[in-house]
Amino acid sequence: TTSTTTTIATGTVTPSAFATSGGTTLTVHWTATTHHRTHLGRPQTTGTIALCRITSTAGEPAFTHAGYNTVSVHKFSAAVVNSTALTCVTPEVIAPGSGSLAISLDNGTTWSLNATAVQYFKLVDFAVGRRPYINETDGALLLATHPSIRGQNITLIAELFLANDNAVTLWGPMVVQLLNDTNTLDFPLGPAVPTTVLSANVRVTAWGVTPTAFNVTVWRRFQRVPHSAMPATAIPSVVDHSIRSLRVDGAPFMGMGWYLNAGSATNATVLFGNLAAHGQLGTNQVMPYILAALPPDEQLRFLDLCFDASIKVMFPMQRFGVTGAVTTNYSRHWDGSPEAKAWQADVVSNVTHVMHHPALLGYYICDDCCPTEWELQDVALMARLYDLVKGADPYHVVSGAIQCETLWMWSDVSSYLPPSAIQPVLQLSLDYPMHENYGDGVLATAGNSHAAALRNGAEFEPIANCVGLWDDATFKDHPASPQITRSELWLGVIASGMPNQLVFILQETGFASSVGQPDGGWLQTIQPAIWGAEIRALMPSVLAPYGTVPTPSVAVLSATPLVASAARPPHLDGPLVRAGAWAEPCATVCAHLVVVNLHQQSFVHFSLRITDLATSDSPVNATRLFDSSYNVTIEADGTMSDYIGPGDSSVYEIGCSGPKPSSDNTLECANRRVVCKKGFVTTDPNNATCSYW
Repeated sequence: TTSTTTTIATGTVTPSAFATSGGTTLTVHWTATTHHRTHLGRPQTTGTIALCRITSTAGEPAFTHAGYNTVSVHKFSAAVVNSTALTCVTPEVIAPGSGSLAISLDNGTTWSLNATAVQYFKLVDFAVGRRPYINETDGALLLATHPSIRGQNITLIAELFLANDNAVTLWGPMVVQLLNDTNTLDFPLGPAVPTTVLSANVRVTAWGVTPTAFNVTVWRRFQRVPHSAMPATAIPSVVDHSIRSLRVDGAPFMGMGWYLNAGSATNATVLFGNLAAHGQLGTNQVMPYILAALPPDEQLRFLDLCFDASIKVMFPMQRFGVTGAVTTNYSRHWDGSPEAKAWQADVVSNVTHVMHHPALLGYYICDDCCPTEWELQDVALMARLYDLVKGADPYHVVSGAIQCETLWMWSDVSSYLPPSAIQPVLQLSLDYPMHENYGDGVLATAGNSHAAALRNGAEFEPIANCVGLWDDATFKDHPASPQITRSELWLGVIASGMPNQLVFILQETGFASSVGQPDGGWLQTIQPAIWGAEIRALMPSVLAPYGTVPTPSVAVLSATPLVASAARPPHLDGPLVRAGAWAEPCATVCAHLVVVNLHQQSFVHFSLRITDLATSDSPVNATRLFDSSYNVTIEADGTMSDYIGPGDSSVYEIGCSGPKPSSDNTLECANRRVVCKKGFVTTDPNNATCSYW
């Protein structure tokens, strides 16, 4: 008998990009080589079973979940069209992202075309403006749509489902013409919306007909609480999705601070010791590991010290110091047993112990939150802990540190638990997730092409960046020079939209001691403070409200090291420099550009193009904010060139022709270019400073 085998050599897939809502028919064509072989015996007669497989790109978040596991590999049936083509229909997933397509003609025994690049994208997405709303009478829905339907008319209906499943139609059906990809829609909080809502959900249904037919449904958590029920001395912290950050007492908050490790501290004074100097340098948030182990009165005294220093505290709840020491990690305390009920009561007692304090930012409910990266049973149960904490105190955020890529697991996605379980419809577990961004120096944050993918499935969330700044003798990844520390912090903003930072870790003694101690650590530990001063000057640009101004696009055209013999950083793909830009909603152009050099051993000459500046065709200046009015020309086509030092970062201001900032006006649209006055040998302190004015 003679058998025939087919080797698939090359192929194409159409389309190669498709919506996360699923239902797209893919057509795969290939070229094949046929081999004939004669052998003895009865030939096999089983029919051909064709499959398609989509695998998410290594190092990026998984696409979705199934049961208690995230799923990065999808296998689904295909229909053979002819000897060189098949079709298959894409499954629905949670998160967008890049991946590769493969096909099988033998029920998955062998796979071909494994490197065929494909892309999931979100056709329609939205977020509720704030979580929670406090006394506001009007809210907002932030609508994000894919460029493929730009210009199309779509129809929307928004409904609010309360805890008893009663639906309130907020508006609709309404027709929206998508003139751009970012739209903010009014979200009325009228009499039909209760003043206290903790577990309601908003459902937005969007559909279009021409030229693209689609029907998409998206669910998001909704919370609203009255100001009158908040403890009189408390200062609320809420999520504001329009700026992808927090608001504290109603004002935008950009967190810059430290994990604090003072393991030998036995009282608040010792624990606070190193923070005193850092508070003066601008630290405004801290997560103190050992705080929960101190006596209750010392916990409150530590909060007092932080309040006096204008530092907000994430109260650690991995261990409880009031009535118990049961870990909260992975939330395995819901079986109805007396022990579980006691544990839940202990959680609430710790919340009520500190919820009134004005220094409180929120509750840190898990450290290293991923039990393993791909097993979600424990993460699913964490939504129960979130609801328990928010039920006791809805006026402060819930946070935790995540050591894996799939950040969407803790956001508004469908529940992982079976329908029989007591579980919210949505899986929301953290208001303020933190990404443990440790690794090999500058390359940890944006040295590869996967950094932006951290936000896949969590596009609107206020993610904090936790870079590693620690002892070289232990973890071996201490940055090589102080300017690289600042560059690491900037890369988190450029690559992944993470302007909030919580640096790991400020020690009680040793390497990362107080800036006033000459032990070698001070030169590094002051870098976050310097960076914090820089980014706060850019705060109106970086935190510009959603959809109010186009975000400028930056493309690096070239990057050439001046030291030809200097080694290129290992494991680096892409250009040697990374750049990002942000704009403010002003009458004239006001934008900021940041460029980072990933080459740690050489100056680099770079060229880039910046677009969507909303300015005229005339050349404009890009002025280095912190380099005494050093100017670079941006040509009419948006191109500019400059030099940048090894591992360094440069911050440019473009336009911003408003007045200089002062104590009685804000930074918005202001001229923030720093001026250094002359006459440093003088008794006049006003003649020896660098300032905005």
